[in-house]
Amino acid sequence: GDSKSPSSSPSSSSTHTDDGSATIKIKTVILDAWRTLTSADDLSPKNPSVNKVLRLLVGTIVKCDPQLQGGEEEEEDLMKDPEICRILFPLWKLLSAAEAAMENWSVFN
Repeated sequence: GDSKSPSSSPSSSSTHTDDGSATIKIKTVILDAWRTLTSADDLSPKNPSVNKVLRLLVGTIVKCDPQLQGGEEEEEDLMKDPEICRILFPLWKLLSAAEAAMENWSVFN
């Protein structure tokens, strides 16, 4: 049928794809954020690379939030991915440090 016609399945989600491309995109964004943050000397908003990667990471996560979009399968796939599991906790620490740097920067600028 016409690829632009709506799906007849009531459970279909606009963000879920059976080929795993949504999971691959999210994983790529997470790994790019990890590489950028681990190599950055400055995690504050003064660093354009950090700003760019965090904006993309937050935008991607919000778009794929399972509570908002029905992306439970993507979340499960990511949480089982060995690369993501390896960096998850250190990434959270870097994200917390970036958030603290942003808060300090906003207070003094």
